[in-house]
Amino acid sequence: AVEEYRQVCDCRKPQPGMLLQAQQELNIDMAASYMVGDKPEDMQAAIAAGVGTKVLVRTGKPVTEQGEKLADWVLNSLADLPAAIKKRV
Repeated sequence: AVEEYRQVCDCRKPQPGMLLQAQQELNIDMAASYMVGDKPEDMQAAIAAGVGTKVLVRTGKPVTEQGEKLADWVLNSLADLPAAIKKRV
């Protein structure tokens, strides 16, 4: 990003602003929700927003140890998510 255009906003991960806005506008039960992401910042935003299950997906990029520690689940592919949810229920 070009510095002169950079904005500080709680809507940018790892801040939870966009998740909290969605919660408010859509009446989402965050504790019963899943946050799927591919970076530690996604997991940090989910934690800050009170998301119940944090899922880190390997998307061809290396997954950091930090990301793995923050996530509840680490999956190789987004395609693995439905089976993981079914297994949990």
